[in-house]
Amino acid sequence: PAELPESARQLRRRVHQTIQRVTENVEDRLHLNTAVAALMELVNEIYRLEPEVSQGPGRGALQEALETVVLLLAPFAPHLCEELWARLGRRPYVVDRVWPQADAGVAREETIELAVQVNGKVRGHLQVGVGASEQEILRLAMEEPRVKEHLTGKEMVKQVVVPGRLVSLVVR
Repeated sequence: PAELPESARQLRRRVHQTIQRVTENVEDRLHLNTAVAALMELVNEIYRLEPEVSQGPGRGALQEALETVVLLLAPFAPHLCEELWARLGRRPYVVDRVWPQADAGVAREETIELAVQVNGKVRGHLQVGVGASEQEILRLAMEEPRVKEHLTGKEMVKQVVVPGRLVSLVVR
């Protein structure tokens, strides 16, 4: 929900992205190491955001994250997860729970980071909204301070925006 603090929304987004990744890696591709790596990334995110979300309206996001880690880890470490499940105050057994389902709306990123190249060399990065237009992206790229210094006094030859990846500017 929109009334959640940004840190709680960020944690929920990471939880649902992790559910998607672990589900895909376990069910579709049997890449178990990659699934465990995704869980480790989620645990690191929990550690990073825990001070901000442990109180107030973000508490539910923290609880959701902890329960999700236990549920997703259960096939790999069932006995440990039964103990963790009980310590979270949950009953009955974790083995009786259904696999968590990712909410694509929650998992969707709101912003993306784009690399900005000038004459083939990365000169900066920018955060843009997912739905930003090509003109808006180009404007922001040219306003980036490290990029701007490489454009000053030069003629723009070509501008290319690769959606979701990069902005390439060619000058002479």
